[in-house]
Amino acid sequence: MDTPTTSDEVRECLRQAGDCVQQAASQADPKLRQDFLIIGACWLKLSYELLQRLANFSKSKAPSRHDRVTATGRSDQTSILSAQF
Repeated sequence: MDTPTTSDEVRECLRQAGDCVQQAASQADPKLRQDFLIIGACWLKLSYELLQRLANFSKSKAPSRHDRVTATGRSDQTSILSAQF
């Protein structure tokens, strides 16, 4: 079985949140309705946290200016100046 991606996990969290909202809407008991809405909010929070972690991970994997200079042998500023002339 394939390992789920973060986007799959986020999509599943959003699906679960939607299911909770639908369950809440069908409840006659106000306490049960509130419980389903709270659980749905937790699913939404989890989806947000997954997206934040993905964004932070992506930032940490982006090459720094130093990495770009090392890889190309010159800085991006040098490349920009060369392209202008």
